[in-house]
Amino acid sequence: MAADAGVGADPDTGAAGGTGADGVADSGAAKGTGAETVEDTGAAKGTGAEAVLDAGAAKGTGAEAVLDAGAAKGTGAEAVLDAGAAKGTGAEAVLDAGAAKGTGAEAVLDAGAAKGTGAEAVLDAGAAKGTGAEAVLDAGAAKGTGA
Repeated sequence: MAADAGVGADPDTGAAGGTGADGVADSGAAKGTGAETVEDTGAAKGTGAEAVLDAGAAKGTGAEAVLDAGAAKGTGAEAVLDAGAAKGTGAEAVLDAGAAKGTGAEAVLDAGAAKGTGAEAVLDAGAAKGTGAEAVLDAGAAKGTGA
């Protein structure tokens, strides 16, 4: 259990609870603020985290580069690919093979249901619901606030 503030390249097998941590690798649960490049196989919870890779559940606001095979929940998410259900407002570049429900959504690619708010290019194999999340890669469930 490490509480890191602005630490770079911190490998953690338990839970990383930090602020502004860079390059955090966590196999348990990464909780931080402003963390960049977080790799988590458990649950990543952060604010302002960039390039979060999570096999479990990524929870953040403003997350960038999030890839989620499960469910991505955010507002303003960019580059989200969703094979399940993308929920947003103002989503751009969304591809949907099912049903696209949104406000101002452009080019939504979704195999399920795309409902977005400002989400751009969301790639999600589960359900993408984002708030400012960008390019989130998550194998589990991405719920972000700046993550």
